[in-house]
Formats: sequence, C-alpha cells, structure tokens
Amino acid sequence: RTRPTGRLIYLVAEDERLLYPAGEQTLRITEVLSDPAIELVVRTQALYDHLLRSGIPDLASHARVFEPAFPAAGPEVDSDSGDSRRLVCFASPDVPGDLYHRAVDAIDTALRTGVIDPAGWSLGLVGDGLGPVTFAHDITAELIESPGWQDRDAVARSADVGVVLGSGPSPRDWALRVAAHGRIVVTNRFVGTDSSAGQRGRIVRADCDVKALVGALREAVVLASDPAGQRRDGEVEGFERDWRVAFAQVLDAVQGP
Repeated sequence: RTRPTGRLIYLVAEDERLLYPAGEQTLRITEVLSDPAIELVVRTQALYDHLLRSGIPDLASHARVFEPAFPAAGPEVDSDSGDSRRLVCFASPDVPGDLYHRAVDAIDTALRTGVIDPAGWSLGLVGDGLGPVTFAHDITAELIESPGWQDRDAVARSADVGVVLGSGPSPRDWALRVAAHGRIVVTNRFVGTDSSAGQRGRIVRADCDVKALVGALREAVVLASDPAGQRRDGEVEGFERDWRVAFAQVLDAVQGP
C-alpha cells in the first residue's frame, strides 16, 4: 500500500463499511479508520459513537467531531396549493444504503391503507437514476434528479413530510436538512443506536419494517396537518446556522497553532 507524504485528513460522513458486503473492502476501510496517522473529521456525534462501538481503536487520539450547519434560507413564500400537502422521498434506487425500495413500499402501503389521503397529498421522489413510479390509486410521483447544492434548500422546503431512510447510524444530510427547515421527517432507527440522541427538529423514527414505517407516516401526517405545529427556519431549535461556528473547533485543530 502506498501513501502520499505529508498530512492526511479524512472527512468521514458515514461508515462506508456498511455499503459493501463483508470482505476485503470493509477490511481496508477498517484499517484506514484505525490508522493513527490519518486525522479523522467525523460528521455527527452519532457516527463517532457508532465507530467507537464498532471497535475502532484509540479513536479519540486522531478523530474530531462536528455537527453540520444548515443556514436559514430566508423568507418563505406561502404556497398557493390550498389544503394540499406534499410528501417527498429522498433516495436513489441504485444506492443500496438509501433503502429506496423499502421507502417506496412503505409509502405505497400508507396510500393503500388510507394513512395518506390520495386526494390531499402529492408525491415527489428525489435522487439519482430515478424511473417512473406509480403508487396505489394510480398516483404518479414527480421525479427530481438530485439537485445541486444551491437548490437543495428549496427542494427540502417543498416538502411537508420528507421520507429519508438509511442503513447507517447517523441521519442522512437530507433528513437533517428537511428537519432544519421545520418540516417533518420520517426515518428509520439503526440497530445499536440511541434513537433520541442528537434529536433535532421533528424527526419521527421507526423500525425499518413496513408496518412500523407506515405507523411513522401516520404520525407525520397528523403533525403536518396541524397548522399550530408548523415551523419555519428560524423557529427550529437544535440546528447550528453558521458553518463558521459549526466547523470552528475542527479548523482550529487541523490548522494547528
């Protein structure tokens, strides 16, 4: 194995070992995460705690943690869609860790069983490599190929409820982004994690079986239908809004004296 000379800093956004079948790739990822000569910058305390539990040795000696920031996006324009609500699923079918098919199954079941009223909700799918999807009651979802970073906040704010599943211990960026804008998020629990740790915004967590996810969608629909419970960017607690603040300690540490 060759390595470039000089200092190495690795931004760890997820446990990439969960993206591959157990084998040589997962072995090499473990070796990288365990190498004390590589400085790790870990996105979210939940991911750091998971890496500790997974057996990465002496992690504290070469890892630093930050929580991502989600700047407020400015004044919102009231929708002219009347009483209609919008549910948006954020997942790519070709990314196994996104649990795309499980999310689609849960939404379809919620429509078939009346948890989601087809007359009162529209559907959107956001991701890469999307194809046409027809849900129960012949409802077709609007397809939005993964937007650029400059458009992500607008897409997040277009949802009343966002569905963001994942096979990792830390919430996906879309889950946090949608919640930071005051919308309701349905996501799944990860085995071995504290579902209440780092709770921010209105995130409804459930086990990853379809029945449990449909129950979470039922709760989300009730929350989204309550005008008194609606939030806007500046009213959502628990999110840092300034990246300079969120990343300050990490930058101080990696830049050195």
